[in-house]
Amino acid sequence: MVKHKEQKTPMRDVSEKTSMADKIDYVLTEARVVLPGAQALLGFQFVIILTSAFASLPASVKALHGLSLGLIALATILLITPAACHRLVYGGEEVAEFHRIASRLVLSATVFLALGLSADIHVVTYKITESHALAAALAFASAALLIGFWHVWPWWLYARKRMGLSEERSN
Repeated sequence: MVKHKEQKTPMRDVSEKTSMADKIDYVLTEARVVLPGAQALLGFQFVIILTSAFASLPASVKALHGLSLGLIALATILLITPAACHRLVYGGEEVAEFHRIASRLVLSATVFLALGLSADIHVVTYKITESHALAAALAFASAALLIGFWHVWPWWLYARKRMGLSEERSN
């Protein structure tokens, strides 16, 4: 039996610049990866209002679910917008302005997605425990985790990386 060596692609040197075409491909791929989850969640949110369990919830919890539905719908809109914008406004061209816009749309979408998920975690937790305090605590914790992992931590790593690069250059 002949063993084949695994071919590994060399890691990109930090000093190498990513092409605009690759950056645009990456941001459109990010939107395509997140979008199905947001759409599935949105579908479940629409269906749940037709159940008797939903009808028995207090008005405040129903309103929170409505807010969550709106946040997830907004996230879905923001995730779909870059592809439409790239195709219609920029004709599929590799333009830095589009990359900036698309990146902001995707980042914004994940904020609204995190808030919508957290609001529905409140709804689900309340349905299970009938405790507004526990539901609020878990919703807050989930929002902190989602925003933390999706935004705060990456920005912190980015800032550390930039500081490290500037320290290397000054030496």
